[in-house]
Amino acid sequence: MKIRFVTLLIVMLPLSMVMTPTLAMGYSFLGAPVHAMEQRTLSPTIPDELENNWSPETASPVAVGIIYNLNLVCPVSWGCAGGDHDYLRLPVKAGLDYLIMTFDLEPGVDTTLDLFWDGQPRPVASSDDARPGISFFSALRWVAPGDGEAMVRIAPRTGHAATAYSGAYRFAAALAESELATQLASHLRNPGDERGTVSATATTLPTPSSDAPTGHAWVSAAQTMLHEGPDLATAALQPLAAASRVLLLGQSSGQWVRVQPVGGLLPGWVRGVDLTREVEQTTPTLPPAPTPPRLEPTNVPPTQLLVERLEPMPATERPAPTQRRSLTLSVQLQEEPRQDRPHTTNRLSGVRIQLVNAFGDLLVEALTSTSGAVTLTTELLPDTALFVQLPAAGLRIAVDTTQPMLQIVLPAPVEEVDQ
Repeated sequence: MKIRFVTLLIVMLPLSMVMTPTLAMGYSFLGAPVHAMEQRTLSPTIPDELENNWSPETASPVAVGIIYNLNLVCPVSWGCAGGDHDYLRLPVKAGLDYLIMTFDLEPGVDTTLDLFWDGQPRPVASSDDARPGISFFSALRWVAPGDGEAMVRIAPRTGHAATAYSGAYRFAAALAESELATQLASHLRNPGDERGTVSATATTLPTPSSDAPTGHAWVSAAQTMLHEGPDLATAALQPLAAASRVLLLGQSSGQWVRVQPVGGLLPGWVRGVDLTREVEQTTPTLPPAPTPPRLEPTNVPPTQLLVERLEPMPATERPAPTQRRSLTLSVQLQEEPRQDRPHTTNRLSGVRIQLVNAFGDLLVEALTSTSGAVTLTTELLPDTALFVQLPAAGLRIAVDTTQPMLQIVLPAPVEEVDQ
């Protein structure tokens, strides 16, 4: 019997190979447009050039105005049971408006986009599907509150990517008024084929008037379509069902009016005959009350009133506010003992450990040390159900808050064996 062990070699490319005009495929560092915006097909076994960036501590720096070709291929052979997560460090300036997107998704890819700021553990902005029911790409519009670096996390909505394809997608962050943002916004309005190219073709629209009514309206037709411009030939943005509520933006062109769907991302144009304007509620003006007639005094003797003193009501005590308590949990990873041979790789170091509640909300996370130990501390309400989660191993374990220590044994990796 011959036994052959297969070792997977992960090649970590330098960052200089990422931020070049050739790889950027859209814009160079000098801002000059680059022609090569074709979709690139990657091998299903090779991670993208920004790996290993599957944690905040190993996040890769990216630049504004660059298109990056990434994928959801796990950079380690034994991890990513919950899917590859890409963390990116994005430099921003105070007051600037940014458009941040994933697009050109390979078949089967569904991304989620989270943006973190100022070291906060929870995202300040998130996006799942920018065009629900039409496409699975994600998009955020965000104004930076200060100078610094924003943390961007791109995660697979469908979990671990299938091995039949690369799980490829493209990512870009652009200034809202730049040419690249114009192309991305066009793709956001009309994504078309997810494996197509970003189009920058603009539609010439007539000059609208600014004397149309404002306020709110609702769709009175069975269904109407929100268009990019005041013409049926312009791109269709989204359908609006009956009774959908919209905000009138005070612009009109012929029989068309410009509206913003309540809760929607993009404004557009609809036919005015399909809408019914809401009547604003106003306070009615009441006539002044008539002056009562003056009564002349009479000699009627006054009526004696009996007044009974009542005891004061007992004071009501306010309930004491619910006190939060601090929880510190130590987690220790261990490897399953091997009988055939000792292990040669340290699978205990750098593993992301998360503490979540019963709804899956992330409370705190950290990476294990070389010995596989990590300490998680958080504030929580009494009787809160907690779970320890290992995304890379696909594990979720209930936590007994009375026990300050939790030991987790990782299963041994499966080796390829030839008989």
